[in-house]
Amino acid sequence: MRRSAPLVSFCMVNRNSSETIGQCLESVAPLVDEIIVVDSGSSDDSPAIARRFGARVIERAWTDDFAAARNAYLRVATGRWILSLDADEVLAPCNREDLVALIEREPDTAYRFTIRNYFLLRNFEHSLAPGEFAGCPLPGISVTNSQTIRLFPNRRGLSYTYRIHESLMPSLQRAGCRVRDISVPIHHLGFLIGDQRIAEKFARYLDLGRRKLREHPDNPLAYLELGKLLMCAGRIEEALELFDACVRMAPALPNGCYYAAMARYKLGAVDECRQLIDAGLRKAPADVNLCYLLAVIDKRHQRFQKAANAFRRLADARPDHFPIQMHLAECCVRIGELLEADAALSKFRALAPWHPSVYLLDAELAYQRGDRRRVEEALSEGIAAAGPCPELLAYQDVSHALNRVPT
Repeated sequence: MRRSAPLVSFCMVNRNSSETIGQCLESVAPLVDEIIVVDSGSSDDSPAIARRFGARVIERAWTDDFAAARNAYLRVATGRWILSLDADEVLAPCNREDLVALIEREPDTAYRFTIRNYFLLRNFEHSLAPGEFAGCPLPGISVTNSQTIRLFPNRRGLSYTYRIHESLMPSLQRAGCRVRDISVPIHHLGFLIGDQRIAEKFARYLDLGRRKLREHPDNPLAYLELGKLLMCAGRIEEALELFDACVRMAPALPNGCYYAAMARYKLGAVDECRQLIDAGLRKAPADVNLCYLLAVIDKRHQRFQKAANAFRRLADARPDHFPIQMHLAECCVRIGELLEADAALSKFRALAPWHPSVYLLDAELAYQRGDRRRVEEALSEGIAAAGPCPELLAYQDVSHALNRVPT
């Protein structure tokens, strides 16, 4: 790391990130002149790992405020530019000379990075909107993309706002800074860490989201963010109130209409859901999320041919979104398109081999073809892969009772 007059300061907030912080710092160390780590009470060796990279570690008590923690490093950074990542992120390969040329060419510009958020499909399958889905790089692992500013000039007046989903945008707008996209992605690996860590993070975000909403009741994003967390927790009625408030405040906000409709669908208010979808599609006919939810409703009402046509189009646009492949396979079974059902099921199995519906659909296809031995094999494979879930056991019991397979 260079010891000359600082051009770029790398800054981050840390707490108990020994599993990931070394990889993070390794990805940025060749690019920067100074590393500052604000530590909010780690009990592991992550501060020591940071120091091995030459970092200045600043101890700061946690105040339930990510913006305050980030503003702490802005007060001490000496570089003319700030680069920031989270401790569970890794910067894609980037050349120091190219970075310097970029920031010196446009000194009044902040740069927005694409964050590639990797996660285990099985942990988020019930909240996986196809429009937010950005692929499946490995079996069982998927990715969504988000965007946020991570490189910006270190100047007076720039600071973070909001205790969660903290943002530089309000201060950048006040300062008259331009915002441009940069092609180098950041890989976010935190959701691949153990379930206990995810549960702790979720609970913390839920509490901070409530507090953010109380502090900024005029911010529609605060309603959408908290509503999505509540939906993940199964608290649909609470989420619906927040989604509706978001739509009232910002009808054009991306995904607001979809989540308000999805909450109604989960609560069984299908007619209201359909009305909201129709209104949304009049404004945005190609909205992937609304088209998906409409196809799900058509399938629910046994309009299988219409739903299959929609899922085919959606599968072309989002081939790695496993719920689309699942619905397409089921619709094709219902309309007798068994070869197409086979193809969709094969993709579904490759993407989500743990999912019980893989084996239920496999058994149903075998039954349609009169292959009784394969029915039993598919159900046995499903119980081995997905566990003794009620759906598989019930199908197996009925199959035996009707003497569909040899006992």
